Amino acid sequence: MDWVVIVDDDAENLMRTGAILSREGMKVTKLSSGNQLLDYIEGMSPLPDLILLDILMPRLSGFETLKALREKLQGSYEIPVIFLTGSDDMEEEKEGLTIGAVDFIRKPYYPEILILRVKRTIELARLRKDLSAQVEKKTRENNRLTLHVVQTLAQAIDAKDTYTNGHSGRVAAYSREIATRLGYDDASLDEIYMMGLLHDVGKIGVPDAIINKPDRLTDEEFEEIKKHPAVGDRILKNIKEMPKLAYGARWHHERMDGRGYPDGLSGAAIPEEARIIAVADSYDAMTSNRSYRKALPQNVVREELIKGRGTQFDERIADVMIRILDEDVNYTMREGAAEDAGLLQTIEEDTVRHIDGMSGLPALLSELSQLDTELGLYLCGDEEDYLDALSIFAQSVPIKLQKLNDALAKEDLPGYKTLVHSLKSSSRTIGATVLSEMARRLEKAADEGDLGIVQKRAPEFSEAYKELGNLLAPLSDPEALRFVTEMDQAGSKDKRKVFLVDDDPMFLTLFGHWLSEEYRVFEFEDGASALSRLHDTTPDLILLDYEMPGMDGCDFMQRLRERYPDRDYPVIFITGKNDRGHVEHALEYKPEGYILKTSGKETVLSRIRMFFTKVLFEQSLTDEG
Repeated sequence: MDWVVIVDDDAENLMRTGAILSREGMKVTKLSSGNQLLDYIEGMSPLPDLILLDILMPRLSGFETLKALREKLQGSYEIPVIFLTGSDDMEEEKEGLTIGAVDFIRKPYYPEILILRVKRTIELARLRKDLSAQVEKKTRENNRLTLHVVQTLAQAIDAKDTYTNGHSGRVAAYSREIATRLGYDDASLDEIYMMGLLHDVGKIGVPDAIINKPDRLTDEEFEEIKKHPAVGDRILKNIKEMPKLAYGARWHHERMDGRGYPDGLSGAAIPEEARIIAVADSYDAMTSNRSYRKALPQNVVREELIKGRGTQFDERIADVMIRILDEDVNYTMREGAAEDAGLLQTIEEDTVRHIDGMSGLPALLSELSQLDTELGLYLCGDEEDYLDALSIFAQSVPIKLQKLNDALAKEDLPGYKTLVHSLKSSSRTIGATVLSEMARRLEKAADEGDLGIVQKRAPEFSEAYKELGNLLAPLSDPEALRFVTEMDQAGSKDKRKVFLVDDDPMFLTLFGHWLSEEYRVFEFEDGASALSRLHDTTPDLILLDYEMPGMDGCDFMQRLRERYPDRDYPVIFITGKNDRGHVEHALEYKPEGYILKTSGKETVLSRIRMFFTKVLFEQSLTDEG
């Protein structure tokens, strides 16, 4: 229903105009002065669709009221205003249009003319608002896509090196933290994060045998390695929209004393962004495991940073890194530990907040302190998928809560660990970061077999989980659990078949919804159901949850190969963990790869598309042979 506010000090005009619009089915609010309007609008949400404003009123004229209204609503949606006037003064009309009115209606007016102008103005305003929202949405989608493409490329670079899992992501995160402390603005922070992700892109041109050689490199091999900055520069410098993107790739191996490569730059001649990445890159190299050594102790890393001040590193930047290191009393900023502690996700989420923008979600969500809706929107892909994920999450609370309580009552720590692991991922996906962190701590305690800590922390976690479920209950929709119905699959017989196996109904439904646009999706809540379906359906890909109660992903892979030794079913693990031990154990079963559950829609789809592109490429080579 259209909503019009009429402001006129003449009671007869007020009643007459209101009656005309009410008969057309419009909601009408009648006010007698500009001051009443300003008080009425204060803090209001949603706002009216249109204001009809008399010009000649005592105390505050229509012009003065409009100026005050624009000041009050600064930064928010501008309500269209039509002036009502009995004058035909052209200068008055000119002034009104100049300060922001959209039209004038002269008294006395015919009801038909009033109705047409009001309806036309509301329709045009709504169209403009919708168009603006579509532009903003497309801009957000493009920005998200850029970030996802960069992240996927960085993962592909890291995959070349057996010993640098997650290196590019950590360098990007450390670089962003350093730049934050140096006072960089939001846009510059986003830029240096991207530069950090792509600083090693030139390694695409270095043979894998050299990158993964466990022994000392020969002089010739080291010369090959030293080519990667220049190769990276050639790849990135053609991206005109981000001219600084190549800085980190070309100059992150330069030194302050001029003894670096590839150009032998020194001091201020090295761009500051490259100097930041150089410190972050060296820090991560020292705090990561290598084929010939473990990560260095924290005190040794500190000594090396001090030793390199002014020669290898910019003194000011090295000092910032040393302060960050000193604050890290638990030594979480190192390979494996950084991922476990969620540091990389936190930095990435900060980048998303600046790259992405908030959308028009129900007011209920903006009032929930338990939710980071910006993060939820980013990870779920768009508003529709986010609202569906929230609905599914809310519906699953009673069932999961009962399972958690049952596992705890039986002192079944492995079962409890699997349940909170799933909740850790699903909570983060909807933006419930505090609940996710509580789940992570419980998962860690259960993994270490510490029943006392689990029993101590579980009641607080369960209460917070239940409370969030209750708060989200108004969004709950029983049909949300039925995204991929038989009708969804109609006309999809020629699509590639994907088995999706996950015990978490939220991820099962959300991923299934994402994939169903491009693939024919078969959803299974456990491994046994998926195995039994293989007798009559051959999938082109199996997306398999790594941790499930009863039969986990590794058990599934083992039984799959025992039952069908002559068939090659491609499997990609989906998981909420990214630590080295977890990944190495998963890779022992030789899957096609793994996807983090909290990667976000575009990354998930991109990884799956890359897999099928690889399949097509290999098939073409076979056909040619």
